[in-house]
Amino acid sequence: MSTNVIHFFPLPVKNFEYLFPEPSACSKLIPSWYKDQPSSFSKENEDRNANLTVKKCLPFFDSMSMGYLLKMPVDLYINTKNGKAECTIPKEFSSIEDIVIGWHSSEHISHYPADFNIYLKDLFRINPMWMTKTPPGYSTLFTSPMHQEHIPIKAIEAVVDTDNFLTAGLNSFFLQKDFEGVIKQGTPIIQAIPFKRESWD
Repeated sequence: MSTNVIHFFPLPVKNFEYLFPEPSACSKLIPSWYKDQPSSFSKENEDRNANLTVKKCLPFFDSMSMGYLLKMPVDLYINTKNGKAECTIPKEFSSIEDIVIGWHSSEHISHYPADFNIYLKDLFRINPMWMTKTPPGYSTLFTSPMHQEHIPIKAIEAVVDTDNFLTAGLNSFFLQKDFEGVIKQGTPIIQAIPFKRESWD
């Protein structure tokens, strides 16, 4: 039995600790589309086993269910129509807005090979308001949630040595163009996957 434990600590923001959605094991937040997906389809005179769907693909399920989900800490209104970005959070969080959200200019990723027909060039930043800590020798991969419901943001993947560095900052995202709407509080935005640092040949 594993003795490895990952810890999530609330960001120490006075009067706001524990107000934000807690991280969850990915295995406990399997998306509804996957639950609704039939396990197979059949056609006349065809072998049913030859028509198994993604629901019967264990590698697919394992990628979706490994690690932990960090969630949108507050409702986030996004408007990226006309090539500009407007992002706001509820007024009750205005005193900590600079902690919850922020921006990186496009110069930070001037050579990054993103599809800027889909995304704006400036990077938006969101703080899940939880810090991640792993046992000695373990790091954490932070990436967009795999196979979850579509949201109009894409995380910039990163690996942090969370045994030595307690994550406490903003995560960077691309914003989808021509979108207007709200990402609701509690929506999964980051998949955190702890792993052991090892040398390989």
